[in-house]
Formats: sequence, C-alpha cells, structure tokens
Amino acid sequence: MACAAALVLNASQPLPPYPLKHECGECQVFYDRLVLPARHPSVRCLWKAQRQPIEAVDAAGAMASLQNGHVRKQLVQHMLRCRQRSGRLFWSMKLRGLVTSLRPEQLMEAFLLCAPSPCSSADASAWLASTYLAGDSRTGAFRPAAPQTSCAGNGFLEVPPRLAFPAESQEAIANLLRETAPPPGMSPSIMSHGPGHPLAGQISFFVAPGFSVAGREILEPTGGCQRGTAALFAGAWRFSERTAAGIHRHLLRPLHARAFAVTSGADRQDEHRLRRLWPTLVSIKRVQDLSEKELRASIKPAALAIYEALGAGALSPLRGNPAGANLHSLRKLMIVLELAQDYEKQRGCRFQWLLHSRLDMIWVTNHPPLAFFDKSKIWTAPLWGARGVELDNRFIVNDWHAIVPRQMAKAYWGRWSLIQKGLAPWTPVSEPGELLASTLSLLQVPIGRFEAIFCLENCHAWTCQFKSWLPPEMRRSRWRWPDSRKRLAGLAMALSRGELRWVREAEGEGFLESGRGLVFQRSCGHGSSEPEVR
Repeated sequence: MACAAALVLNASQPLPPYPLKHECGECQVFYDRLVLPARHPSVRCLWKAQRQPIEAVDAAGAMASLQNGHVRKQLVQHMLRCRQRSGRLFWSMKLRGLVTSLRPEQLMEAFLLCAPSPCSSADASAWLASTYLAGDSRTGAFRPAAPQTSCAGNGFLEVPPRLAFPAESQEAIANLLRETAPPPGMSPSIMSHGPGHPLAGQISFFVAPGFSVAGREILEPTGGCQRGTAALFAGAWRFSERTAAGIHRHLLRPLHARAFAVTSGADRQDEHRLRRLWPTLVSIKRVQDLSEKELRASIKPAALAIYEALGAGALSPLRGNPAGANLHSLRKLMIVLELAQDYEKQRGCRFQWLLHSRLDMIWVTNHPPLAFFDKSKIWTAPLWGARGVELDNRFIVNDWHAIVPRQMAKAYWGRWSLIQKGLAPWTPVSEPGELLASTLSLLQVPIGRFEAIFCLENCHAWTCQFKSWLPPEMRRSRWRWPDSRKRLAGLAMALSRGELRWVREAEGEGFLESGRGLVFQRSCGHGSSEPEVR
C-alpha cells in the first residue's frame, strides 16, 4: 500500500507525458510521484549525470553575429570533447512561444548539451535542458537532481520532479502539432517558473534528438603508392577563356597537375572548349542540380530539422540567401572526388596532393611549389588576404582554393556526405566558410595558411550569390573586388623581379588562426632577408 499513489513503471515503459501531483500542484491526477526500476534508461541517465555532470555551451553569441568566432570554436570544441567521452549531444532551443515552424527567427536562445549516453531526448527535456533554463548561469557544468530510494524497495528508485513536459499533452496544442507535423522528436516542451499547471507555463523549448558528429576515422591511412597532383574543380559553369587559360598557365602547368571537373550548366561545346585549353584535363562530368524536394530527401530528416532550426547560408538554397547554392556545390565536390578516385583505381596509384580550385579564379602568378607545403595540414589562403579585407574574430576558412594531402581528402570533399548522415558539426547561422572551419576543427585537421595570389572574376556573364549587391563601379571591372587587383598585381611583379620569394614560415604550426604558414620574404641584399607579410 506504500506505493498506492505512486506510478510504478517497468524498465521498457516511457515516461508519462502528463505531470504528476508532485510536479504540478493544480493537476487533477491520482499519482503523486514516479517510481522506476534502477535499470530504466531515465534512472541510468540521472545517476550517470551525478558522476559525469552535464556540460552546456550557450550559443547566443553565434546566433547574434558571424563575428563571434570564439563562440563557434567553443561549440565545435564542445562537440569534440563530448564525442571523445562517448556522450550524447543535444541542441536545445528556447522558442518565442509555441511556434509552428523551427526557424532561426523563432529562437530566443540555443545551447548545446553534452549528456551521458543513456540520456534520451525525453530525459533531456524533462530534467537536463529544463534545469539549465531554470538556472541563472549559462556556462559550465551542472547536475540535475538525483533519484532517491522509493516505496517499492530494492531495485526501484523515485525520480526527481520533472521540470518540463511535452506540449502535446495539452489537447489544443496536440491538435496544432498534428497539423504542422514537426519532425520526429522535435515537438516542443513547456515548463513554468512557478507553481501551478506547467502547461500554462512561460517557457517553451524543444530538444533535438541526440546526434553524433564525425570522427577522424573518415580520414584515410597514409602509405602505399602515391605520385603526382590533381586539381579538382566543382561548381556551376562559370567560364571565360581568358581566366581558364590563366588557370592552365599559373596552376596546372607549373604543378604538372591533372585536372578533373564536375559542373552544372555546361553543354558539350563548353566541355570541348575547356579540353582545348587544358591539355591535362582527365575527366569532366556535367550534372544537374537536385530540386529542393530531392535535396530534402537526401538528408536525414532529424538532421535537416536541426540545420533548418539553427539556420545557415551553408544550407542554401534550403535556407539563407535563396540565390545561394552551397548544398549543390558540396554535392559536386563529392562527385569530383569520386572522379579522381576512379582514375586512381585505374592506374593503381593514388595522388600525393589534391587541390580544390575554382573555374572563375584569376591567378596573377604561378602557384607556389608544393615542396613548400607540410603534408600534415590542409592549406588555404586567408579570406582577408584574397580580398584585401581583414575579417576579425571569424571562425572561418576560405573555400576558394585548398591544397590537401591525399589522406585528408574526405575531410575537405566529404562535407556533403556528413550533412546527409547528420554528422556535420552545425553551429547557428553558419555560412559555408564557417561550416568548413567547423568540420576541419572537429576532425582535428591542422590548417596551414599561404599568401593569396588570386581573386575571383566578376560574374558579369553568370549568376552569383552577391551579384545584385555590387555597386556599378565594381560591376565594370573584370575583378569581383577591384581593390584587390592593385595589391595582387604588385605581388606578382615583385615575385617576377626576384624582390619576393616563397619561404616556409618558422611558426606555421597549429590550427586555423595560429599563423599563415607560407609567407613572402623581400630580398635585402647579400643573401639576407626581411619577412614581409601582406
């Protein structure tokens, strides 16, 4: 009789969606407390959280501005630590009331929880995220209340009062949610600041189902036959003969690189024109971009819901600028890597280096020799260097051109696969460069930097995302950013005169923001030199 007013469940039964008496003073229910077997997943979650506190990182700074690179880096490092300790990650998002769509503008707050592996989305809503929301702090680790001995004796424990409950336990809200059909596990929960009925509460939020992020196992082992270099081009057809000839003169020919291309919007005549200009073009594949419906169907539904709720230009054209095409570009990156891999299988030997580059890139001088580059890193040019504009506090990697050791290829060209499987380290309102930085950081791939000697061609003859933003004086130039032309032309002239040369920077080790790796040095006579980084 001691447990007459207790709701006692077995180990396989889910938590009741409605509040009990000790969870709601005004609720008309018979049961006053919840008793579960010690082996019930919710009990295991709460017990393990006592030994392994819940870690939370507030994403408010990332939601507020792309300039808050330190917050994005903190979020990705949090993902990495959680994966290393075999925890479960939960994105928790506080809503502006009960909303019918999960979009960035509907979010008041977002935070990333790392919980012990037994914890489910229901546990995270009932005890973890709600404890975080009820507290004053938005940083560090915390513990939910612990289970206590129960009336049911050995093997059973009384769990602490839940602080939040599924919103659909209220009939009117349930009808609304059935109409909107939210993704599985993504319906909101409601909690209250004070006594009374929780469903009349002041805070609504949802907890995304626990998700995983990629590990270094996607990287390929070193060793075996490796020789030569391949340059991989993928994207929409953006072609001018002058620029394509410059790519051959300054990139393909100096590096003796074989070329592979995947493009949308090209026809057979375009293919012939490119083959004529690039004698080392091994393969070109013309593809069609997926429709919006096909894109959505290609991505794991629960993952897509997280990506859309957090929002990002990296998810364009599904979110962000409707003129953006990042998902299309990432899909073509994956396809062009497959072309290179097929060639490697045919010849029985892998390339040493793979280069990512663009068809609309203006090169002002020859690509630096690959002998300068350390094979333990992926090498890129700082975005501010390529455009002549410095971007402070940005957790970003320039995705115009990259020099990639063969074993790290999937870290760079495999982002589409990670997005599809729900393994991408998504942060709020990320742009393509932020997603690339997050992916490489999560995979613990070091980044080297080298001085940019290229810039993008203006998009007079094709569509580009920011075309309408350019003022008239910029639209008249061949260069998308004309102010970079003088600077880059000066570098090219100094290199041709021997006034500048490529050297390896002594302190080029580390991740992302730690240094540029390859720099120019200006000759100073008698064999001495004075470093000059521009």
